[in-house]
Amino acid sequence: MTLDEITAAFESRAEKASALQGRVTFDLGQDGVVWLDGVSSPAQVSNERRDADCVISLSLEDMAAMLAKEVDGQTLFGMGRLSVDGDFAVAMRLSEVFGS
Repeated sequence: MTLDEITAAFESRAEKASALQGRVTFDLGQDGVVWLDGVSSPAQVSNERRDADCVISLSLEDMAAMLAKEVDGQTLFGMGRLSVDGDFAVAMRLSEVFGS
């Protein structure tokens, strides 16, 4: 899965982003970022690095696996392959957006 495909997957779920009550940056390292704004209406998705309440760092491959529901964020966190910086409560509400 490419960054563009991941961004499109976020855009398809943007209507649920208000459940976040915050802004999240998914930092995919050298592959780029996906920023999700669950405060604005309608929600916004971008590949620009913007202010966020929470930054989640993981690999592009792990993000693709999460979107495909092959693995969940809690498992990746426990394995040390996902880190959260900032408002952990916003990160926990991501399951409402992704239905995991």
